[in-house]
Amino acid sequence: MRIIMEKGSRSEIFLGLVAPVGIDLNHICGLMDDYLSKKFKYKTHIIRLSSLIQNIDGIKTNIDDSSEYFRIDTGMRAGNEARLISRQKDILAKHTIVEVQNIRKSPEPKPESVYIFRSIKNPHEALLYRTVYGKGFFLLGFYSSRDKKKAYLVERQGMKKKEAEFLIARDEEEKDKYGQQTRNTFYTSDVFFDIDSKDFENHLKRFFDLIFGYPYATPTKDEFAMFMAFTSSFRSGDLSRQVGAVVSSEEGEIIATGCNDVPKKGGGLYWPDDLNDSRDSVKGYDSNERMKNKIVAKIVSAIKSKAKEVKISEEEVRNIVKGSGLLDITEYGRAVHAEMEALLSCSRTGVSPRGGTIYSTTFPCHNCAKHIVASGIKRVVFVEPYPKSKALELHDDSIEIKKESTNHEAKVVFQTFIGIGPRRFIDLFSLKLSKGIKIIREQEGKAVEWSEKESSFRFPLVGMSYLDKEISIGAKLSQGGKNGKKKRKN
Repeated sequence: MRIIMEKGSRSEIFLGLVAPVGIDLNHICGLMDDYLSKKFKYKTHIIRLSSLIQNIDGIKTNIDDSSEYFRIDTGMRAGNEARLISRQKDILAKHTIVEVQNIRKSPEPKPESVYIFRSIKNPHEALLYRTVYGKGFFLLGFYSSRDKKKAYLVERQGMKKKEAEFLIARDEEEKDKYGQQTRNTFYTSDVFFDIDSKDFENHLKRFFDLIFGYPYATPTKDEFAMFMAFTSSFRSGDLSRQVGAVVSSEEGEIIATGCNDVPKKGGGLYWPDDLNDSRDSVKGYDSNERMKNKIVAKIVSAIKSKAKEVKISEEEVRNIVKGSGLLDITEYGRAVHAEMEALLSCSRTGVSPRGGTIYSTTFPCHNCAKHIVASGIKRVVFVEPYPKSKALELHDDSIEIKKESTNHEAKVVFQTFIGIGPRRFIDLFSLKLSKGIKIIREQEGKAVEWSEKESSFRFPLVGMSYLDKEISIGAKLSQGGKNGKKKRKN
């Protein structure tokens, strides 16, 4: 194992971009290159995942550059094919890591270099980068409204409306096991940007200032509240998932918190140090899943009794029922949802949520949505999508997604979270608890001066922490052929 320290603190930096179809990444990369080169004297190296697909053995799909529609369509199909034939959902990321080694042209790090991986479409790709580059990697998620994305593809890329709509829907989440999962990748980002915002460029610059140790940036109201929502989720002992929520007043004060877990007598939720803790994790089963299984069993029994000549297994019936959406029901669960618990906390303490904002780690389900509307909440901010929610379908009279409503009447606005995400909140805002270099704001009672030219990357990497991992990935690809599969011995 080689121990190689970076020159000073001008360590290599690794950035991953996750953006849906319909966002101009050329423009974004141009802004990043301009700011990093002029302000911090770093050189950017942009590596497109799609450009390396043809390096993989067995790919039959050729990238068609005759039009933007065909380029994106064939690129998606080729990417899916690459993941399928290799049986590796992170195969494209592995090839980009080898490309980093090719760019260096040396076994040692290349100081003052930023490697930008464009564009990440699968959570496993992001996970690999985090595993290899650790604190030196940041995943940047870029958001734009559906209308703006469609307009970009139609007006600037010359697509037909149906072509644009098809690609946007397909890109978000494909049913194929090895397909693209842009939506699920986006919510794992470290930082979230809204390219439709007039402040987009300033937000991008703020992020770079933070990773280069700017000591005076503090969290926005949304960033702080969403971090608190994720912190609240940690106390959930629910068997299926952890969800957290907080309610803030119109002035941005946190007035209530909540998570998804079982309620207890007297109000609130169980704590692990309660003598009579009766959460699902203690009982050992999920009541909602148990009830759904009973429903399926009843349906199977009814079908068999009415049509004895029909031979059908319980598994076949379950698949039919699952496709109907019946198994998406949640009302048999004992746990109170996070958003509901936050609103109930308001009622227990006598604080009105009217006019405030609710921050949830996940898009609210339709059951929570109707109570959110009734509570007088004006705005809902979320990170993780929840496709099963029928909130917009059932309450289109009262709910709108930001910037996509054609009805100008006042509604409760549901919007994607924008800002520094909870994953790197402490790293970027804490002076001492960060995994990076400690930040000093004052000396002898005076504020410390900070300048881009004299700044250093706050999260310098040690060579042994990632170079050997890169070499290992490259060696495995070489041993197993370009697609990473082991060759059979004759």
